[in-house]
Amino acid sequence: MAGKLSHKAVAQDPKLSVFIKTSPLDGPDDIAQEWAAKDSYVREQSKGLSDVDVSSHLVSEASQNWTIHTDICIGLLYALLTGEGSATTQFELLNSIVRDKYKCVLNALNVIIIHKYEKLTTRVKRRLLWLLDQLVTAKVSGTDSVVIALLRQIPGGDTSADNLWLEEKTLDILEGHMEWFYHHTLLVQTSFYSVLRLMGDHSAPHFAEFLKKEAKFCAQLWRDRFGLCSGLGRDAA
Repeated sequence: MAGKLSHKAVAQDPKLSVFIKTSPLDGPDDIAQEWAAKDSYVREQSKGLSDVDVSSHLVSEASQNWTIHTDICIGLLYALLTGEGSATTQFELLNSIVRDKYKCVLNALNVIIIHKYEKLTTRVKRRLLWLLDQLVTAKVSGTDSVVIALLRQIPGGDTSADNLWLEEKTLDILEGHMEWFYHHTLLVQTSFYSVLRLMGDHSAPHFAEFLKKEAKFCAQLWRDRFGLCSGLGRDAA
């Protein structure tokens, strides 16, 4: 890659609004601009190439040094999250490029979840949960920390459809990968405490089915990982 990626070329890119929700009063989002610049670089490098040639070329580019490797991975991550093309195809391409066991991708995901989750568009949030499920399926080391960061984005007292959706989808990932889940002590404790805390918001009759799902999840953890759950204090009593 020749020189440092420029953000100026994408400062007014309408695609930024696909990634981050903004208002007329908001200034440019640094992360969105940076990631979009990396995406633009990957697109330029891929122009006119077949799918097979794109993969080979990007692998060659990424092998030059770790900075270029990270730039390409983040560019592909941006494309995947913003819904450009097939998520499965984008993930397969990303998987062919990654050489650091997904560390740069996991770090990037932690950043946007911790600092930007509320501002992410619905499309990006849905793709993000899909990607997490793929990373858990692949048993990528460190994915548990990203799931913990996501659980901490579910505030108590908020019974909006968006909040319920996030809790439900996160539980679906955990319940779909119980063997993996049980190998991560802090994730077990965090999820048990988080769901137990959220259950108090769902006592109304119209939340009955959702409350059953939460209760079943907590009961299973209490039974299977009693030592971990019982050590959380009065909230788990």
